[in-house]
Amino acid sequence: MVRECDNFPQELKDQQAWVCYNIEEVPGRDKPTKVPYNPLSRKKASSKAPITWTTFDKAVEAKNRFKYSGIGYVFSKNGYVGIDIDNCRNKETGELSDIGKRCLELLPTYCEISPSKTGLHFIAKGVLPPKGRKNSETGVEMYEEARFFTVTGDSITGGKFPVNECQDGIEEVHKLFIAKERKPKAPRKTAVKTVLTDDEVIQRAQASSNGEDFKLLYEGKWQDKYSSQSEADLAFAMKLAFWTGRDKDQMDRIFRASGLNREKWSTKHYVDGRTYGEEVLEKACDSTEEVYEALDSRGRIIERGNTYVKIRPDGNSFIISNFVIRPLELIQDNEEAQLRCIIQNDIGQEYKRTFMTVEMSNLQSFKRCLNQNTISLSYTGTEGDLELIKAHVSKQEYPIKQGVRCIGLFKVSDRWAFIDTNGAIDSDGNAVGEIVPMSKSCEIASDILESDVITKEELEQIAKPILEYNEHAKTVTVLCFAAACFVKEKLRKAKIKFPHLIMTGEAGSGKSNTMERVLYPIFSSKSITGAGKMTGFTLLKTAASSNTIPFLMDEYKPSTLDKTRVDALMNFLRDAYDGHAGQRGRPDMSVVLYNLNAPIVLAGEESPMETAIKERSMELLFSKTDLKSLDRLRAFEVIVNSEDILQKLGKTLLLEALKINEKELVAHHKKVFKGLEERLPSRIRHNIAVLMCGELLLEKLAERYGMTIKELFGKEREIFQGNLVYSVKEYLLDGNDHNKSVVDKTFEIFDRMELTSDVHYTFIKNYERIGFDLKLTYDLFTKYVRDHAIVGEVLPYTQFIRQIKHKDYFHSYGTVRFGTEIKKGYIFDLEKMGTSCDIEKLAGKAEMLRVTRKHRQEKQIDIN
Repeated sequence: MVRECDNFPQELKDQQAWVCYNIEEVPGRDKPTKVPYNPLSRKKASSKAPITWTTFDKAVEAKNRFKYSGIGYVFSKNGYVGIDIDNCRNKETGELSDIGKRCLELLPTYCEISPSKTGLHFIAKGVLPPKGRKNSETGVEMYEEARFFTVTGDSITGGKFPVNECQDGIEEVHKLFIAKERKPKAPRKTAVKTVLTDDEVIQRAQASSNGEDFKLLYEGKWQDKYSSQSEADLAFAMKLAFWTGRDKDQMDRIFRASGLNREKWSTKHYVDGRTYGEEVLEKACDSTEEVYEALDSRGRIIERGNTYVKIRPDGNSFIISNFVIRPLELIQDNEEAQLRCIIQNDIGQEYKRTFMTVEMSNLQSFKRCLNQNTISLSYTGTEGDLELIKAHVSKQEYPIKQGVRCIGLFKVSDRWAFIDTNGAIDSDGNAVGEIVPMSKSCEIASDILESDVITKEELEQIAKPILEYNEHAKTVTVLCFAAACFVKEKLRKAKIKFPHLIMTGEAGSGKSNTMERVLYPIFSSKSITGAGKMTGFTLLKTAASSNTIPFLMDEYKPSTLDKTRVDALMNFLRDAYDGHAGQRGRPDMSVVLYNLNAPIVLAGEESPMETAIKERSMELLFSKTDLKSLDRLRAFEVIVNSEDILQKLGKTLLLEALKINEKELVAHHKKVFKGLEERLPSRIRHNIAVLMCGELLLEKLAERYGMTIKELFGKEREIFQGNLVYSVKEYLLDGNDHNKSVVDKTFEIFDRMELTSDVHYTFIKNYERIGFDLKLTYDLFTKYVRDHAIVGEVLPYTQFIRQIKHKDYFHSYGTVRFGTEIKKGYIFDLEKMGTSCDIEKLAGKAEMLRVTRKHRQEKQIDIN
């Protein structure tokens, strides 16, 4: 390569866009991978980080000195486009395929032979058309950023063409070979597994009704019946396809053992490297409609003209369907499997279907899935015939892949990947094919993989508006929560629990806009669900279908909902935070477990009242007054007009989340937790630390584009944390530094009830303590709650008594004088109670009595 560097265009050599590369085995990849390296630091380079690139001369020097496999040029959306054509050149003869020749005609610019010598690399000036960068069928790829070309200098055009402007050619190549509409090919006939050995195939074929033809061909005697040996080769291969069930490996073995075998069979005859024999076997399999299958007592199924025909043991046959099933892949997890397939009917129509394997054993379920959006598919067989079809389909060839029950982040081999129904990618955006979601388990859907990566200019355009459209305590919390969702699964692996986001406020206060205009596009989400419409089962199923894309619920109004539905939602929120699996029984008495993995966002005019839910959440209170500022209205207008940029922001955060180290996340969480005020409840500190992990991801995002978080958002890390602490104190803890328990709230209602002194309560020890006759008072309290429709938890009396004994303001249980009566009462420290509860009336009355008593004592002293 270095000897030929003189052929490489000087204008590309003059750019600081060069890396070295090594061809290495990478865990989880099927073949060796070209891994880029920084020529200066000798550490791995990134096609997205200019700091890891250098000059052409330094790259060549490093390549020679440190024995790298080669050097590469990095595209960075600076006006240059790379077009990579795979498998378009015969390595030995140099002959180009039709695609290679056409691209050479359309692109009069620098072109060189790829390192494998079987492809071409073009470099031209221009920009790429929107949508589509790769077509695996044609072997054409086009890039203008975030990719590098391995260069050889082995120019196919010599000095004829420098790097020229080829915009028209780029668009034409894109139209022809990437974005072109391609008619779907008829699927290749798949193999049907048989149990016949090679010898049994030969014996049965020779003993059949046309066995003499098979015998002559097997012996190589073709001249009397066929005009050429190639014609005889195909005829014999078709007979083998029938008897072997289209098993090409077995067909190849028998053919090579036959008298027809010759040197041509193993000779490469095609540009893509296929041999003559491989092509003959492929044609034979595609031309063979029916294959041999042994009859059993139930009969058997054969295919005829895209229909299933049942052959009964007595030899009679009849059609039982107007379609056949072509399996694409079987997706398995530990409990069940799904078969993705194409249904082809007898008039050429095709339908995509995904069958649970249990649906192929139940006639009613099978028909329901079969006819879900058409009346063009007909099945007239029995449930027993369905079993024969299932056995027939199972013998065909199809990939078996590992399935997962939800979309989101997963560890695949030694790398993290994001998986959803549109595909799977690793941190470099490369496709990951060995693991796929179980499609019938994905209630939460997202198109995040369809988005592009955000540019620096777009990021700077949206960064400040996303913090300025509302009060910072709200916008910082929303943004950090959204970012933290992308690392939720990595935190969960470290047993770190993830808080819910609860947004409350009056109608028109901006909470729904935040959900629809900010969160919805960041996650490229497809649905927001009404909280009042959710049943216990749909809550479980939906929350179990994602571990990254949040479960968005709007319109939470507990006062209008049935109590059982509210209770189900509260139980669900507790279980989801604590990592408990939801359970659902089946008619067969088995139990299905649902792992409640999805981050949860709940919005409504009212917030959950349970203390246990509040401590498991970050809560925000929205108000119309927060939206009146002209600057905030302008910022929100930018957000409304930037949906595509927010989608790109989400995609880019996802890629950063895939890269971030789990240990770094956990250490950051621990550091933030320790640095927060100790008087804040532990669970609240933990929740703030989780959202600060989202802030860490935002820092990584800024670094990706060569900025600090302050340069990007105009706010230091400490400002982010300060706003999170403020939002917790202001909206979750009602201005306090602790969360009020059910007991605390009960005493606050006591204070509102106008209790009678010396009957329900009495002051003790210079009014420093208060004693309650709780048996009498608690009955009055429960009636008061009912009569005044007070929403919140009410503990049974025995539970209330048990819990008050653990409060720091509980003093003792003993004899207390209530007016003229002496009873057993519960005694509390009034000052300590005042720090935990709002008991303004009781505390004020005690202070008034204390002052009055002091005044009397002073007056008595004066008289004496």
